[in-house]
Amino acid sequence: MDVKSWNAMKKKNAGELGLKFFLRIFEIAKKLFTFLKNSDVPVEQNPKLKPHAMTVFVMVTRYALLETIKETVPEMKNAWAEAYDQLAAAIDSCDHV
Repeated sequence: MDVKSWNAMKKKNAGELGLKFFLRIFEIAKKLFTFLKNSDVPVEQNPKLKPHAMTVFVMVTRYALLETIKETVPEMKNAWAEAYDQLAAAIDSCDHV
C-alpha cells in the first residue's frame, strides 16, 4: 500500500467511495449491536459495547473497507488488508497493556 494506491482511489470519486464504505459498515454493524435496542443503560456505559466495538472494527470495518477497495483498485486489496491487520493488531496490543 502506498501513495499511488491512495491517489488511484481518490480519482474514483472519494465522496462516493466514502459513502459506500460507511453504508457497508452500517449495514453489517446494525445486525451486531441488537443488544443496545432495549437497554436502559446509556450506550457508552453498556458493558457489551467495548468488545462488540472491537469486533466491528476488526471484522466488519475490515470487510467493508476491502470490498470498497476491491471495487475501486482491486490490485491493492491485499496491500490494504495487510496494513489494516497490522493496525488492528497494534490497537489490540495497546488494549492489553
